[in-house]
Amino acid sequence: MRLTPSAAAELAVPDQHALRDRLSQLTAMLNRTITDHLTRRYKTLDDNLHRYIFRFPLRKIYDEQQRLDLLGDRISRALRERLRRHAQKREQLEEVLRIADPYGPLRRGYSLTFRVGSNKPLISADEISPGEYITTQLYKGRLTAQIEEVLNNSYTER
Repeated sequence: MRLTPSAAAELAVPDQHALRDRLSQLTAMLNRTITDHLTRRYKTLDDNLHRYIFRFPLRKIYDEQQRLDLLGDRISRALRERLRRHAQKREQLEEVLRIADPYGPLRRGYSLTFRVGSNKPLISADEISPGEYITTQLYKGRLTAQIEEVLNNSYTER
């Protein structure tokens, strides 16, 4: 099949009416797409503008202030409770220290006796001999003495 030059030209150049129709279709589709997109965006914006925070912005600030006040109160209560527990623990430790204070018995009239030159307290008369020197630590002051006699009586509990 042979084509004439005018037939070839008709095949090579699209029909203007068909091009205009196609252009109109694409324009309409583009307009619908843009319109749909803008409609969705406007709806989202409108929905957001009608949300609670946009209708009552100061209410949101007030709510957050209340929330912060409540948190501050909780923190304050927790700190007071922690301080109370620490004070109680401190009092317990002070009592332990008071009981363990080596000067406590000395304040009540007891004494500690050492062989001169030693820091180990004597707990038995057997540990010392006549003629040796001892140091007795009192609450206020210290005494040094020479042993004249050793009696080996054992202490009896009452």
